[in-house]
Amino acid sequence: MEIAILIFVLFFLIVSFGAIITMFRTISKQGDERRKQIIMTASANTFYILMGLLVLDVIGQIISIFLSKTPTNLKPFHLLLISAIIFLLELHTTSKKLGD
Repeated sequence: MEIAILIFVLFFLIVSFGAIITMFRTISKQGDERRKQIIMTASANTFYILMGLLVLDVIGQIISIFLSKTPTNLKPFHLLLISAIIFLLELHTTSKKLGD
């Protein structure tokens, strides 16, 4: 069971990074200023979303400490997957907005 979950997560990670690379290749065909604007906007939006997620995680840890439960940390691998998915979605929506 654990091996199947690991295979699924690795497959999902590879697909996410492959999609991001494909999106970068598509964006690289556009003009230089527009490409920079798309990447900067997508990166900034992803940063804002991830900072909000981390703040919510810290608030959840503080609440669980006050309720005398063991705090559960956000795992680094999960954070990497979440950030890859968010960046992919932001890159896609920003390129649709600012692209051709």
